[in-house]
This record gives sequence, structure tokens and C-alpha cells, in this order.
Amino acid sequence: MDTILLILTGTALAFTAVWLRQKHMTFMAQSPADFRGKGPELDLREHLRGPILCEGVIYGPTGRVSSRFVADFDAKWDGNVGVMKEHFKYDTGSSQDREWHLTLGNDGSI
Repeated sequence: MDTILLILTGTALAFTAVWLRQKHMTFMAQSPADFRGKGPELDLREHLRGPILCEGVIYGPTGRVSSRFVADFDAKWDGNVGVMKEHFKYDTGSSQDREWHLTLGNDGSI
């Protein structure tokens, strides 16, 4: 009986330690409020304007790189309304086009 109680206590402590780490010590522990007032304001109309070149990788479920890409973005704004066009070129030779229509709210929502 003592062995089972010891195993259950150890398991509970391990789960608690993992939960505390996830809650307080990882990327997911962050919130936008953590950064409010700590730097220049992000204005999408300025930061997402004109041509933008992006390079990146896509990770598979095992954590290994499954694909690489280069993307050309072009964003144009008219007041609080913007259109961002994306053209992705993958290392497999395939490509993909996307178009985003964005509207910025007065409260900062997109």
C-alpha cells in the first residue's frame, strides 16, 4: 500500500511540476498585457506595407523540418482597410497564393 501511495504522490508532483512550468515558464505563459507600454506601438499599416520577403520552414509533428519556403508579400492600405497578397514558393516546387483583406478597428482589433 505504501508503494502505491508513493507512486501516486510522485506522479501528482510530476504533473504539477509540468503544469507549473507550462503556465509560468514557456511561450504560452505570455500575454499581450505583459508587453503593453513596453516599446514602440505596432502599427500594421506601417509594418505591413509594400513588398516584404519572407523565408521560413515548416516543422512536422516530430519536430523535424518537413518543408522550406520563400514568400513574397505585398500589402497596401487605404486608411484602416488593407489587402495583403502572398505568393509562397516551396522547396518541393509547388507554390501557393493567398490574399488577406484586413480591417483595423479603433480598439486595435483586426
